[in-house]
Amino acid sequence: MLQDLSTHPSTASARNAARTARGRLRVFTDKIMMRTADRPEGPWSAPTLAFQTASDQDYAGVEQSPLATDCGRKTLVTYYHRQGPWSGELHAVEITLR
Repeated sequence: MLQDLSTHPSTASARNAARTARGRLRVFTDKIMMRTADRPEGPWSAPTLAFQTASDQDYAGVEQSPLATDCGRKTLVTYYHRQGPWSGELHAVEITLR
């Protein structure tokens, strides 16, 4: 089971936005983070890198659990790749949990 899939680069909290050295809010990144647990109520693992994207203009990583296979071991994760101020595309990656 996965929780808090996020494109956030910080391991402190997958839900908090990272700040640059100048204190500016960083929303886009090239890292998709995840947490795992044996049960829905936890305990949850520390955030870990699920995979890295090709661009630092990506966000909104989400597990698509209805599409999981192999008893949940293989799951599909989608994320949004920003291409311009009002354009982008949805990407999908299959990941296998150990």
